[in-house]
Amino acid sequence: GTGAVALAGVAAAMRVTGGRLGEQRVLVHGAGAAGLGIARQLSTAIVADGGRPDAVGALDSRGLLVEDGEIRDDYKRELAWSAEVAEARGLPHDAPRELLNVVEAWKPTVLIGTSGQPGSFDKRVVQAMDAGVERPLILPFSNPTDYAEARPEEVVRWTEGRALVAAGSPFGDVQYEGRTIRVGQGNNVFIFPGLGLGSLLSGARRVSDGMINAASHALAQSLRQDELDQGLLYPEVTRLREVCAEVAVAVMGAAADEGLATVDEGTDGATPEARRARVREAAWEPVYRDYAPA
Repeated sequence: GTGAVALAGVAAAMRVTGGRLGEQRVLVHGAGAAGLGIARQLSTAIVADGGRPDAVGALDSRGLLVEDGEIRDDYKRELAWSAEVAEARGLPHDAPRELLNVVEAWKPTVLIGTSGQPGSFDKRVVQAMDAGVERPLILPFSNPTDYAEARPEEVVRWTEGRALVAAGSPFGDVQYEGRTIRVGQGNNVFIFPGLGLGSLLSGARRVSDGMINAASHALAQSLRQDELDQGLLYPEVTRLREVCAEVAVAVMGAAADEGLATVDEGTDGATPEARRARVREAAWEPVYRDYAPA
């Protein structure tokens, strides 16, 4: 879920910058379960868009994960760069490989925080991101708010309003040079209801990577232009039911395309409009009867 939400945020940012997923360089600060999920999802999407399989780097508490370094947890080896890749990017074995060093040497376009280390995206790190790319995308996803790697108002101020930013926790609007910049929240709630409902309505035999990818892109495409213009990389939470319905429709389509659906939709039922009607019919409405004392 976290990986799908992160991919949606990056895809939404591409709608603002005009860039491509396959061109992105992503640095994930925090190599736990959330960091692993994000790295997997983004790496798959970047490769599918013609990018490099090593376009995602990850750091844990000891620094950049590289095969020639100390990696105590076996699962982290999946995230590690080869020594040759690290050296080619200005990070040989004898060079510092902490967050700031990696940002300065590699110039990532996207920086994602899942470390739970508040303030780790400090002014030096954020300004190094800004120096390396025209519109850096910075996602301090750790929550609650006290654990966020940076506060959105700091990111905006340190980059003179150039950075695109969303967070894992709710933050208020940012005022900068007469502009009001709204901060979207990358929350799994935008993915899980639609993914679950779409899987059930299609009778999917399993939930595939393609279905999760479809959910991510449906979330990114659900943003209205006025939301993007206000700085949001995720829809307003007030539109949650509407967005989840579109995610469910996309998931149903992906399940059918991959041959995983077991529900026969027929010719007339295999259109987005027909799937939306089925989602509306199946979705639970929180409507209760009014009771009065006798």
